[in-house]
Amino acid sequence: MPQAPNQPESLNIDLLRKVLLLEKSKGFSNKAVAGGLDEFLKRWSAEAQRKISDPALHSTLARLEMTASAYGSKHPLARQSWLESVLRWCDEASGGKEQGKKTTPATPLPSKSAPQRVTVPPVPSAPKPLPAPRGPSLAEPITYLRGFGPVIAEKLESLGVKTIRDLLYFFPRKHIDFSLKTPIPSLQAGKDQTVIGVVLESKEVRYGQRRLGAAEAVVGDESGSVRVIWFNQPFIARNLKQGMRVALSGRVVFYQGRKVLENPEYEIADEGELVHTGRLVPVYALTEGLSGRRLRSLMKQLIDQYASLVPDTLSQVQRQRLQLAAVAPSIRQAHFPESEEAKEAARRRLAFDELLLIQLGVLARRREWKETMPGHPLKANAELLEAFYALLPFKLTGAQTQAIAETLGDMRKSTPMSRLLQGEVGSGKTVVALAAILTAVANRQQVAFMAPTEILAEQHFRTVQRLLGSALAGEASKELLTFTLPSLARPVTIGLLTGSTTRKRKQELQQMMSNGEIDVLIGTHALFQKDVNFSSLALVIVDEQHRFGVMQRMELRQKGYN
Repeated sequence: MPQAPNQPESLNIDLLRKVLLLEKSKGFSNKAVAGGLDEFLKRWSAEAQRKISDPALHSTLARLEMTASAYGSKHPLARQSWLESVLRWCDEASGGKEQGKKTTPATPLPSKSAPQRVTVPPVPSAPKPLPAPRGPSLAEPITYLRGFGPVIAEKLESLGVKTIRDLLYFFPRKHIDFSLKTPIPSLQAGKDQTVIGVVLESKEVRYGQRRLGAAEAVVGDESGSVRVIWFNQPFIARNLKQGMRVALSGRVVFYQGRKVLENPEYEIADEGELVHTGRLVPVYALTEGLSGRRLRSLMKQLIDQYASLVPDTLSQVQRQRLQLAAVAPSIRQAHFPESEEAKEAARRRLAFDELLLIQLGVLARRREWKETMPGHPLKANAELLEAFYALLPFKLTGAQTQAIAETLGDMRKSTPMSRLLQGEVGSGKTVVALAAILTAVANRQQVAFMAPTEILAEQHFRTVQRLLGSALAGEASKELLTFTLPSLARPVTIGLLTGSTTRKRKQELQQMMSNGEIDVLIGTHALFQKDVNFSSLALVIVDEQHRFGVMQRMELRQKGYN
């Protein structure tokens, strides 16, 4: 049987199987790990090849398409076929343990004391090709759709839309409310309004010295009539026939003392559901050569045919408990809402889905980080902490005691700690940080303490000096403090590094830090610069961490062992 995954000689088959089974449970959606399965497989394969230098293993991983995985570009059915074959290989590599099969155990992996070649199970024979899926797939390119030719597809691609799924989630940037019908005598200039009436007259006209074309019409309802004009669109006059019932939505202006509907949206009122008028009309982000009316018509056709194919990640019981609408109706209402209430309900459901995916991605990344990147356990020294508490000019509060206990409990674990400490000014957060700092130092590890400004960094430096004042060894300088405490093999040295530190002194501090002569370095952004190197950084404390960028905090974290 393979050795335990935490031994450096072993293939971490259990981790690979766990990720693949999670991907299978998610319907082969490529969402089992943050960043997609391809990156995970490449990392896993590289680690396996680094630990075990065996040509048979390397060849097998290549034939399994794990060293250069293209899982993300496969069709869901092809993903299923590939994943099942790799799971079978995992079962054979671990002796069928997970499936409860009575199979012959795999050859043991090599140990340090008795090197030997690894026998790698052969790649399972390729399964029979699966039949092509019936019906449309949301992963199809938009050119699969009727009306979305190469020209429109190219224009939409510039907006980040490539597949049917992308198009379904290409939501309007706003809606214009044309839902209220207004009698013609009640039309008000300067407002967007909707009129439904009969075409009494339509014609093409020419105006101006350049003889530009326009379309004019007179539309009437049971209470009156109004003149309508479309500049630079003379073809509209040919579309509007006398006696045709139309819906018009647009702005009313005064022209030559009369009310005129200027460049309104229009459509035939007796040809099914209204799309451009008489409702909450969607307005999409556009690109040159793609009109809003054309895109709106295509989107209506798409929503009617494909919205129902979007799978709902929540069960009916979950939706009822969370008071959320189903996903397919929400997509419809987000594009072509029946009312403001329906639009808000759709927005709430789709916003929930977006936040849920972000949260699941964060949790998956955190889980992967903890499972694949072990931390350095730091055990608390009770005698040292008691001596520290005795130096304090006050007694610890219950909240401080609890925060210290929880922090030290996390530091004892073999998984990295990521903890947020909140409290008002003067509530004793620095005391909690000092307890963690002394614990790390007692384990012969270094600490970085970063503050967003020089004033705050110097304040923390002086606060540490004040709290540990009676344990001070020798004279303190502007950038260095040394303390002696029971249970420590040697004195604790604390340094201060900021942007205003002189170049010569900065080089001295950097050299001392690299040599392990400084245990705790307090400073500003200067701490994560490439010239600052730690010999054994195991704890990072960031004051007002929201004032630092994610990449800045990551750069500092990468200077140590998780």
